[in-house]
Amino acid sequence: MISKRYTNIFLFNLIILNFCAYAEVEYTDYAIPELVTSPRSLAMGNANFGEDFGPHTIFLNPASKLPVRRYKLGLITMNGELNSDTLDKTFGEKGLSFKSFEQGIDFLSQSNMRNALLKEDGGILFQRFGVTSYVQLKRLMIGYFSSHFLNGALKSINDTFYGNRREDFGPFINYTALISRKLLLGLTYAYLHRSETLGEIQSDGTSNVQRRDGITNHLTIGLKYQISRTFIFSLVSRDALSGTYFATDNDGGPMNDPNTIDVAGTLFASRNKLKINLALRDITGKYEADTSRKVQLGVEIASNRNSGYQLGFLDGGFTAGYYYKTKKYGTFSFATYDVNSEVTEVVDRDRRLVIEYTL
Repeated sequence: MISKRYTNIFLFNLIILNFCAYAEVEYTDYAIPELVTSPRSLAMGNANFGEDFGPHTIFLNPASKLPVRRYKLGLITMNGELNSDTLDKTFGEKGLSFKSFEQGIDFLSQSNMRNALLKEDGGILFQRFGVTSYVQLKRLMIGYFSSHFLNGALKSINDTFYGNRREDFGPFINYTALISRKLLLGLTYAYLHRSETLGEIQSDGTSNVQRRDGITNHLTIGLKYQISRTFIFSLVSRDALSGTYFATDNDGGPMNDPNTIDVAGTLFASRNKLKINLALRDITGKYEADTSRKVQLGVEIASNRNSGYQLGFLDGGFTAGYYYKTKKYGTFSFATYDVNSEVTEVVDRDRRLVIEYTL
């Protein structure tokens, strides 16, 4: 007869595997692995490896961050993402008000997300909020970032609710070095604090919520090589140290993100007004996902020095966006993209809206 101890171990592992099946799509780390995202890049299929598009460039490709002559202060960069269900249940019901933001904070609870979806007999909730501040001294950037995102999926009131939440925050340092006339090296180090909550609530209200948290040394290494005056090749190694960040006394034991490799090419045309980007994510196959879902493509058409439009292809869906720079009031960026969400059995694709403000 199998002992109770081994039975409990089997059930625990079964639950973890079930969570992982949902986390694959909910987090899409193979397609969007950056600690902080940018709408300008997401609008180009998240494939903009070759150009400096703001402070979040250092998380996509550290080698693409351009130096400044003396210093530059980034007071704050804020961005937020919502999908259609979250938009309806926050701003859709209460408009642009304090209660709307209060509702968004309430969704930090797994049970609150489930209760909101029960009213509509199922759906998908997704939201992300990120903040970055920094000071840049020539080729060196020092700052602090915080990124919080969550989601929940419920097929119907008679099915199990699955919810995931992740919080990343900590100080970071970025440095770029000119190795040769055509080769740039970029390093982004973050003293990463991470916590994840995986929730499963049965139709009868029985819940199983597990939390893991810890600290790790997170390093991203980027190389950018100028093949010609109009074409740039990029290579990025993510989580290069493969550091363990979950404390051993947490549920699930110590864990770490796999070290993944991305390659990309950027073509500049029409006097640099047109930028074409192609990226291949996780070429070493550390994440289990179809190769076709790791291909990212994007273009940007600059209207002038202060604005531009983007189109792209990400995780099997189309993306679009727009950015506008002002002299006094900062930069505004907008994007929309969607991801493959077939595994949730709620909808095949989950479309999201992204808004960012940089001062």
